[in-house]
Amino acid sequence: PPWSAAEIHPLFLEDRFCQEMPYDAVFPALKLATRLISTPQATYYLHAIFFGVNRAVPDLIAEELHPIRAMSELTARDRELVWNELAVMACDTRIVVREELRQKCLLGQTRYKPSLLTGDRRRTPSLIFITPELIDPLRQHEKFMSDFRARNVLSLAITLVHEIAHAA
Repeated sequence: PPWSAAEIHPLFLEDRFCQEMPYDAVFPALKLATRLISTPQATYYLHAIFFGVNRAVPDLIAEELHPIRAMSELTARDRELVWNELAVMACDTRIVVREELRQKCLLGQTRYKPSLLTGDRRRTPSLIFITPELIDPLRQHEKFMSDFRARNVLSLAITLVHEIAHAA
């Protein structure tokens, strides 16, 4: 079927992917990933990442996120701000199929370099690695709606959303 770039977030446009990615085959997963990052829950989480108050946890490397408002208080403007932050992030994000993830038993991995000037992880280059195990079954010319294919579309979409959250 003909796919439209209007159906997906800029994070998932074709130029964000490496050449080995069979874009037409993974497009259903990209469309689903776009819908997943558009849910109120994902918007709330990403809003907290982008605009919340972050505090370092003593004796740990981790940070705590403190949202600036409740999920029920998010406005259409908040959703637009999150969408736009993700679009800006898309300019510096690339998605690559990485064979080494098979040996590590990982479905995905994100690498980024925090800005040395600001310490901000956003607006810095991010690489999202995806295991071929999620891509290869989608290359097959099997019936599109088979259970196996549907499971792989879902797994790829969830993995992409998970890695996007790391990159954010």
